[in-house]
Amino acid sequence: MQRVRVRVQQLGDRHFQINLCARVALITQTLLRAGRGGRMARVKAGYFGFDGFDDAQAFADSVRRRYPKARIQVRTGKRLATLFEVKVSHDAVESLAWEMAQRVPTTSQRIEQHLKTVSKRPSVTPDPPSDRWLNAPVQNRNVNRRTVTGRSGITVGIE
Repeated sequence: MQRVRVRVQQLGDRHFQINLCARVALITQTLLRAGRGGRMARVKAGYFGFDGFDDAQAFADSVRRRYPKARIQVRTGKRLATLFEVKVSHDAVESLAWEMAQRVPTTSQRIEQHLKTVSKRPSVTPDPPSDRWLNAPVQNRNVNRRTVTGRSGITVGIE
């Protein structure tokens, strides 16, 4: 299992935002006294970020099918740095968040994928030099053309 680096941000009054990755975050509340099994906090909600509304809605629909009693809200990004986010409140949101965080490709995986797609692209080769410009016909100058030189030194032809 790969190591996950999380970022924790205190929100206030015993609430914390734990970013598992750039697109997945959990909101937890610390308990005043130890809960079941000695736990010191409980997960209140999970946030999942998306770049498009259709992707966010499709994710919300899949979560609704998987967890029919979950409270789900699709909204513009507030907690995460994405355009849209899906807020999910359910008992199983922590396991869902870890599952989604593991699906997000790491930086090295994204670099490998980018290099694969770049290597498949056809290379652009410049045209061989030709002497066509040497044999091009000379254009006659128009008598009505006037040239103006601006302050910057650029000469412009006006007809």
